[in-house]
Amino acid sequence: MEAAKYAEEWPAWGHRKIAALMRADSYEVSTSTVQRALRRRGLLLPQGYRADRKSWAMLRRMVFHDLPTQRNRVWQTDFSEFETSGGGIWRICAVIDYATKYCCAALPAPR
Repeated sequence: MEAAKYAEEWPAWGHRKIAALMRADSYEVSTSTVQRALRRRGLLLPQGYRADRKSWAMLRRMVFHDLPTQRNRVWQTDFSEFETSGGGIWRICAVIDYATKYCCAALPAPR
């Protein structure tokens, strides 16, 4: 089925996003049909996948004896990659202050 091709191309996506992408590409599928097709092929993410991610976030917070409460003490970086409609790729690096959650910089780069 086409859903398996989408799942192999986007392995981190769940069945809902794959179904939405397929509908955007003019396939007439329901979310439950895509879920069943991916389950039959063993392509669904494990049941507690999001809970695992949340527990890792909890462990990352435990790195600090006392969480930073003043700004400009600890910064985080986040890297994202986006495809443009013209086939190009933009990469974005965001720098975020840990205490205030304020985005200090977001630098897009075409390469």
